[in-house]
Amino acid sequence: MTRFPANRWPSRAPAAKLSFLLRTEPAYRAGNAVANEVAMPRFIVSFMKKVLGDNGQMDEVCQTTVELDASDDREAEQQAKERFCQMHATHDWSLHADRLKVDHADFPS
Repeated sequence: MTRFPANRWPSRAPAAKLSFLLRTEPAYRAGNAVANEVAMPRFIVSFMKKVLGDNGQMDEVCQTTVELDASDDREAEQQAKERFCQMHATHDWSLHADRLKVDHADFPS
């Protein structure tokens, strides 16, 4: 067993330095609505790609899924395209996906 000198032990980072790991969400998210603010609808946008399977059949697979808040489905589509390009370091999302599918994430109560 290897022993480390007391001053050579890995130090634990203070919580403040790890704060970037915490996921921050907008205050207007459903369920956490701030007074006098309307909750924006939540959308899930999936980027789909057609691929040829092992059996010779075409199949559609999901390349990336983006969850976001937007006022309508068109805005959600535009925001998702921008995020996709940032995530994949590209200027054109259609290089990695054939189409995208926009779904409402809010479930009726």
